[in-house]
Amino acid sequence: MKSHFETDPKMKKEMGLLYNFMKAHKLAVMSTVTSDSRPESAVIGIGVKENLELVCSTFRSSRKYENIHQNPRVALVIGWEDNKTVQYEGAAEEITDEVSPEDLQLLTSVPSIAKHLEWEHRTFFKIRPTWIRFSDLSMDPWERFEISF
Repeated sequence: MKSHFETDPKMKKEMGLLYNFMKAHKLAVMSTVTSDSRPESAVIGIGVKENLELVCSTFRSSRKYENIHQNPRVALVIGWEDNKTVQYEGAAEEITDEVSPEDLQLLTSVPSIAKHLEWEHRTFFKIRPTWIRFSDLSMDPWERFEISF
């Protein structure tokens, strides 16, 4: 059975626009929350799958690594040039099994990730979207739409 993302023409168009926009970007700002509810943000490298899941990496010694293990909910901002941006909320999950060939290909396509792939204390995460908003503020009126998963 096909999902509503595949059968609704408007939704299919929006998903395609999101995928193409996000795929064109190799960096995002990720926000996490500490155990005492303080926000922390960092620039990270990202790879994008067609289903809009993200793959990224971090070091086990990083603040975001500890934060994600305490609270897997994350928020990201992708793109900001030309007044176009994606706000992305999702749940991060550490990839504890061997990284799939698809994910490895995505990870190696991101320069900031590829140069550290072999480092021992590097780990990888998959982020599943729960809500995404696309905004194009370069036009009047602004183009905006949201998708909840």
